[in-house]
Amino acid sequence: MHSKKQKVKAFLTTRLRMGEWITEMFEDERSTRFMQKNAPMGTTGEPDELLGPLLLLASDAASFMTGQTIVVDGGWSIV
Repeated sequence: MHSKKQKVKAFLTTRLRMGEWITEMFEDERSTRFMQKNAPMGTTGEPDELLGPLLLLASDAASFMTGQTIVVDGGWSIV
């Protein structure tokens, strides 16, 4: 018996994980200074820094990516 190869169609989530960003949750100047001083890359994230990873995930370039987490956090996850 010959086995036929069958393609399995599945949707496996690939996600984008954001790190620490200066937002309304850091309204006071003390929290903002703490975030900026302790950020591994010396700065906090800006919303436009998510565009590249989002475009990747929305493009054909990510067509073979499955079940991955792209971490965009300026190094906070390694501290």
